[in-house]
Amino acid sequence: MHQLNAHLIQRGNALCLGLDLDPERIPAAYFRHANPLAALACDIVDATHDVVAAYKPNTAFFEQEGAKGWAGLEEVCRHIGTRAFLIVDAKRGDIGNTSARYARALFDGLGAHAITLAPYMGRDSVEPFLPPLPEAPAPGLGAGMGAFVLALTSNAGAADFQLLMVDGKPLYWRVLETVDAWNRSWAGHRLGAVVGATRPEDLASIRAAFPDLPLLIPGVGAQGGDLDAVRAALALGQGPALINVSRDILYGRDTVAEPEAVRQRALAYAQRLECR
Repeated sequence: MHQLNAHLIQRGNALCLGLDLDPERIPAAYFRHANPLAALACDIVDATHDVVAAYKPNTAFFEQEGAKGWAGLEEVCRHIGTRAFLIVDAKRGDIGNTSARYARALFDGLGAHAITLAPYMGRDSVEPFLPPLPEAPAPGLGAGMGAFVLALTSNAGAADFQLLMVDGKPLYWRVLETVDAWNRSWAGHRLGAVVGATRPEDLASIRAAFPDLPLLIPGVGAQGGDLDAVRAALALGQGPALINVSRDILYGRDTVAEPEAVRQRALAYAQRLECR
């Protein structure tokens, strides 16, 4: 796959567009298509692929429609292709033989460049997503499959587990230390971490402690994350990072997602996230 760094340099910004499209907010004209959700997502990709560095389709918004939805997700992922970095947001993580099947579905079936993983079950649930490399690539989610591991998420319930203290450090910090260590040993710098935008003070500490760790930062906009606070906390030049925005770009104040309006909102965000 193309390196994450390459897409950041090519686009000159750190914007990741989350394709969390609500089937109830599809423009009426798209219902003439056999798969309205996929048709809309593909048009949004066509309208924005020269603007954003990455796309993050969330599988739940497609899976809810069963086989038709999964076929639509396959279509959208093919449509993105290599035009941007493709993160399939599936939040998988299970025992080894199950994880290997998930990996096949997401990487071979969908063509994902990276996915999201839940680390609760440990190393043997993560390893099947990252087959051995003949030699370790440079830091930044390089050649081969990549994954962003959930560490400090942007939802309120994150406090239930992620902020619990373990030997004097919050659990999420232990996750970050472990992921960073895996990158330097067996993972070949193909792991990053999900860190929410709703805690910019923690984000600053994380970037300072793990300057090379790729970060996926959701939570800006509808979830309450403030972009200026995130920018102040995050030095984009220190390590690869993507700031994900979903609803605030897809809809803004509109009731439906119109591709041209989505483009204009994406442009506004991209200008604020320039990293040349």
